[in-house]
Amino acid sequence: CGIRGTAVLLALTCLFMAVSLYRNGDMQRSAAGVATENDASEPVILLDAGHGGEDGGAVGVNGVAEKTINLALVGQLGTMLTAAGVKVAYTRTEDRLLYTEEQNIYGMRKIYDLRNRLEIARQTENVVLISIHMNKFSDARQKGVQVYYSVSDPRSRALARQIRSSITSDLQSGNR
Repeated sequence: CGIRGTAVLLALTCLFMAVSLYRNGDMQRSAAGVATENDASEPVILLDAGHGGEDGGAVGVNGVAEKTINLALVGQLGTMLTAAGVKVAYTRTEDRLLYTEEQNIYGMRKIYDLRNRLEIARQTENVVLISIHMNKFSDARQKGVQVYYSVSDPRSRALARQIRSSITSDLQSGNR
């Protein structure tokens, strides 16, 4: 199925691991602990396609902007997760940064974009945030997967370690 298909399947596997951890009680309600119509046993996977609009991110050797790959991957993951019965939400579904007209201030758009993405996550009950990025390094020695997590939640670190472990063993075995 090619590298892209393999990456999608692996990412989907990682997301199912997150849902499984959540459902098995290893992950609990949001920090506020407020029950809503989203039962605590049913997380919402919030898919964040990194970059967008005037912020293209890295550019691949084939000229494709990171924002384009991120949005396509998030769309595929969301479709697959929804078909599997997982609740999915998105930070963005089109090629744009997330700032309002009032926040459209040159030099501040990216800051507002990041703040607004964080606010979407904060407002989503029972959220598992997955932000997709494709980085590029000028130093060829720097390669492999990067998985960031929230230091304020130990469950986040455990999930990040599982995702990284799956990716390095299945896709990037030479990049430990």
